[in-house]
Amino acid sequence: KTKNPCFARGNETIGVISEGDIITSIEREIDGDDENRNAVINKERRWPGGVVPYIYHEYFSASDKHRIEKAMTILEKYTCIKFVHYKEGTSDRIVVFITKQKGCRATVGYKLSRKRHNLNLNPKGCLGRTGTILHEMLHVLGLKHEHARPDRDGYVRIIWDNVEDIHKKNFIKASSKEYTTFGIPYNYRSIMHYRPVSFSKNGKPTILPLDPTVDINDVGQRKKVSEFDLKKINIMYNCKDFL
Repeated sequence: KTKNPCFARGNETIGVISEGDIITSIEREIDGDDENRNAVINKERRWPGGVVPYIYHEYFSASDKHRIEKAMTILEKYTCIKFVHYKEGTSDRIVVFITKQKGCRATVGYKLSRKRHNLNLNPKGCLGRTGTILHEMLHVLGLKHEHARPDRDGYVRIIWDNVEDIHKKNFIKASSKEYTTFGIPYNYRSIMHYRPVSFSKNGKPTILPLDPTVDINDVGQRKKVSEFDLKKINIMYNCKDFL
């Protein structure tokens, strides 16, 4: 069982964007709510065997690839997930296309009917911090946002008047039918949590922690992947050696 010395205990347009940086497809309008269902709860939305094939669909410099693969290495070290690199055109498997268009965004989880899953990492805005890359990779593995948990109202207050109107949907709480916490405590320091001023229209907080002991600067940090984030992945993918 490997312990992570980097744990932090305790706005980052293909398809339709939900929750800011999550890519869903037009298929959602056809096949119902499956696209919005957290892969945590739907086993069919998890990558088979925990193996994630990927290709670089666009040119990335050697240093950019190093940053991306550094994040992959962290997840491989502390979970049973494996990322497998293919050259474009060498595999007909369902793969993740790593692209570099504007913004940081990702398809959530695995879907058999979709050959192309997307992980968009623009070098100028997404590759400066390993935490931002990890955030998007955890979307690919099936995690949605921590602040969307069904029980979030007991831990944070959404200041709706400060949220940009076009992004209010990003703060909608998930139902228990599409999100399970696995009994893991609410995690202000989750790499999947929004920052306190995410999508603010006036520079004022959009999310406030209800726990007065929480340092607001730690909420939604991107410095380190949290222990609870990794624990969720290890439970989802039945990584017995890491539980």
